[in-house]
Amino acid sequence: MLVKVKYEQIDHFPIAKVSLDTPHFNSLDYLTISGVGVGNLVSVSFGRQQLTGLVTSLETSSSYPSDKLKTIDSVCDALAPLSADWLDLCKFAARYYLRSVGEVILPSLPLSLRNAARWKKLTAVIKQCQEQKNTVPPSDSP
Repeated sequence: MLVKVKYEQIDHFPIAKVSLDTPHFNSLDYLTISGVGVGNLVSVSFGRQQLTGLVTSLETSSSYPSDKLKTIDSVCDALAPLSADWLDLCKFAARYYLRSVGEVILPSLPLSLRNAARWKKLTAVIKQCQEQKNTVPPSDSP
C-alpha cells in the first residue's frame, strides 16, 4: 500500500537517514513519521526528481537545520522492512567496492520495488495472492 505522508508538526518526528542510488557516500537526512523504520523503502524528492531510497537509520537530530530538510513523500508498506543482516551485507559490499550504500542496495532490488509508481500495483498483487491462498480448498489427497 502506498502511504502519502502529511505533516502538521514536523518538530516531533525523527530524522531518517536515506540511502539513494547516487554516488553520495553519506545517507541523506529527511523528515519522517515515527512509523517508518530502518529497512523501509521510501520515495523522496532529490533535486528535481523523485527517487526511491532505503531508510538505513533513524536519528533524533540532524547536522542540518530542520527547516531545510525535505520530507519523505511516501512509504512502501507492501512488504516488511528489509532485514538488518541484508543491510549489513550491502554495507560491506559498498565498502569493499568503494561505492555508496545506495549504489549497492537499490540495484540489488527487483525493478518493481525500485519504482514508487509500481508500489500500488504491487500491493494489489500481494492482496490478490493472499485472497487466492485463503480461498483454495485443502486437497483430500492421502
